[in-house]
Amino acid sequence: MKKKKIEVCKRIGILGLHRSSGVTHLTLLMAQYLRGCLGHKVTVLEKSGRFDLRSLSHYYSLCDKWEEGFMLHGIQFLIKDNVMINNNLKEECVLIDFGTNYQGVIELEDRLDILIYVFTNAPWYQAVDMLWRYKKEDNNRLKKAVICNMATKKSLNHSLKLPIRPSVLGLEPDFFNPSVEAIRLFESVLLI
Repeated sequence: MKKKKIEVCKRIGILGLHRSSGVTHLTLLMAQYLRGCLGHKVTVLEKSGRFDLRSLSHYYSLCDKWEEGFMLHGIQFLIKDNVMINNNLKEECVLIDFGTNYQGVIELEDRLDILIYVFTNAPWYQAVDMLWRYKKEDNNRLKKAVICNMATKKSLNHSLKLPIRPSVLGLEPDFFNPSVEAIRLFESVLLI
C-alpha cells in the first residue's frame, strides 16, 4: 500500500506571548517532527535576538558547521540575525524562532503561512492581553494557532476569554524526540 504524502505549511513562525514560554523548545520539537517523522528538509531561523539556537552548537557534536549556521540531526540551523527567508529555501519547511520579537513577525509576516503563538499557564493575564492585542491588529491571511506549552488540559479550566482556542502541550523533556502527544498536536496545527 502506498503512503499518502502529507502537505505541510512551508513557512512557520513561532512567537512567545511572554518570556520563557518555551518557543525555542517548541521550535526544536517541531523541527524534529518535520524532519524525523515526515522526512522534510527543515531549516530553522533564529530571529529572537537571544541566540538560544546558537548555543546548541556548543552542547552537541556537529558534523557540519559554518559561519552562518550548522547542521544537527539533519536540520539546518541559520543563526545570523540578518538571515532572511529567500528563494533558496523554497523547497524546505522553514521554522522561524521569533522568541518574543513581535517586530520580527511584522517584518516577515507576508512570507509566513502560519503563525503559532505560545504561552505557558502563568502568567495568564499577559497571554490574554497579548492575544487580544494581536487579534485586533490582525488583518492578514495568516493561519493562526495558539499552544499553551508545558500545561495540562485541566490547567486551562480558568475562565480565560481568548480569541483563539489554544491547544495544550504537556512537558516535553527531550528536544529531539517529540512524544505521541506532541506529534498529534503538530499534525492538527500544521497540516493543510
